[in-house]
Amino acid sequence: MVLAAEPFLICSMAIETQKIRDSKILVIDDSEDLSPLYKMFLQTNGFGDISIAGSLEEAIEKIADNNPFDLYITDAAYPLKRNRPEDKQAWINLYEHLKKTIRNFDPDKLLVVSAYNLKKDVESLGLSFLSKGEGTFFDDLVDWVKLRTS
Repeated sequence: MVLAAEPFLICSMAIETQKIRDSKILVIDDSEDLSPLYKMFLQTNGFGDISIAGSLEEAIEKIADNNPFDLYITDAAYPLKRNRPEDKQAWINLYEHLKKTIRNFDPDKLLVVSAYNLKKDVESLGLSFLSKGEGTFFDDLVDWVKLRTS
């Protein structure tokens, strides 16, 4: 028996799949070990347009070249410029840049990740936080992205 709602469900699933595939995501993390994993986990889950930046300088260049991304995932600490020491407050600089350059920037589109316990600091600004120390980190990351792209 075919239900009348089946075509609607199939159509809405196709639209959701297309939205996920078309979402532009910028990941800012200077870790050469983790950056490919972000891309792999997100692409495995259907997200196709993933850009990686290893510094704030590179992230700003990518934002300027690509217009706003749909979502931003940033490590809390990374270099502000290529080949410079790590800045433990880099995520705040990115957040300030996004607020200045993107009209009506939605803080819900920025996820801060860190091995440091910055949850209280990050959430006090209305941003989302995930701990890299959790065993379910990549699953939680994919869930966060899916929630914001559907």
